Amino acid sequence: MKSGHGNDIFQQKNKVIADFSTNVLPVGAPHDLLEHLQNEITQIQVYPDPHAQKLTQLIANSHRVSASNVLVTNGANEAFYLLAQLMQGKHSLVFSPSYAEYADACRVNRHRLTFASLTSIGTKQNYQVDMVWLGNPNNPTGRVLPVSLLLEMLQNNLDTLFMVDEAYADCSAGFQSMDEYIHKLKNLVVVRSLTKQFGIPGLRLGYVLAHADTILRLSQLQIPWSVNRMAQVAGEFIFSRKQYIELSLFCAEAQTMCKQLRAIDGVEAYPGNCNFFLARLQKHSATELKSYLMENHGFLIRDASNFEGLDSGYFRVAAQLPEKNKQLVKAIHHFLISQ
Repeated sequence: MKSGHGNDIFQQKNKVIADFSTNVLPVGAPHDLLEHLQNEITQIQVYPDPHAQKLTQLIANSHRVSASNVLVTNGANEAFYLLAQLMQGKHSLVFSPSYAEYADACRVNRHRLTFASLTSIGTKQNYQVDMVWLGNPNNPTGRVLPVSLLLEMLQNNLDTLFMVDEAYADCSAGFQSMDEYIHKLKNLVVVRSLTKQFGIPGLRLGYVLAHADTILRLSQLQIPWSVNRMAQVAGEFIFSRKQYIELSLFCAEAQTMCKQLRAIDGVEAYPGNCNFFLARLQKHSATELKSYLMENHGFLIRDASNFEGLDSGYFRVAAQLPEKNKQLVKAIHHFLISQ
């Protein structure tokens, strides 16, 4: 995880002026949420609810499922490792490029791993594996798969457990969740994150939506007090108020940046549906570009070369505020013409 995740802001020697490497929305946590956490800080003096019962019920109400279909986790990452542990020693298929933690969790739990290209999704009817891992929206591409295609995949592979990572659901325009199919498909597991949209990655807060039997088995593997009290307080506040940050600006900015980069010789950029997108240098490495941007501008991008299936030229960019986005495009252009 420590090398695969890619969040290396603490390793930078220079000051980071703008962090384009993280997909967390750049406006930060809502003021009223921060104020609420400050007012509730004394709650760190008591143990957290080991079952996060209040938050679990609020999440269940939001998704119109039973509390028995919800497991609150220490970020989406804990969910991945619990699922891999549940299926320990089994055969997993990971679509790539995708979030490195899927494969890392599988390796820790001795899965037999098979990788397949995202472009092959839907072309094969029977996967003949125990578990399938995919992100929707996908990280790092930002692409969204239609629910109709996902349903077809699940229905054609009823003996295969499908993990659908919806961590970036709130960072995508027009996204449709699979949550309504939890009761209908026992082989469906949906993983969600609360850290991206609400700017609280340091609190580590996510959850799993699945059939009650799956949730029960996962809960038996989860360590006691996995989710700290302040994370629970934040989640309770978010789901009680259902206030959401406006996403359209950042999705639109990502589209604009993608078009601008595609117009530069030596860059390929691939449009997605989210506030981030994938790009590739044709003649240089992402490592070189990353070093140049940090040393000369204080801009941090995500070197995506360690994603399965991607080469050394790939990098990922998450949209920031408009002025910083313009500066990044200009800096990348200057890097290419100066080489």
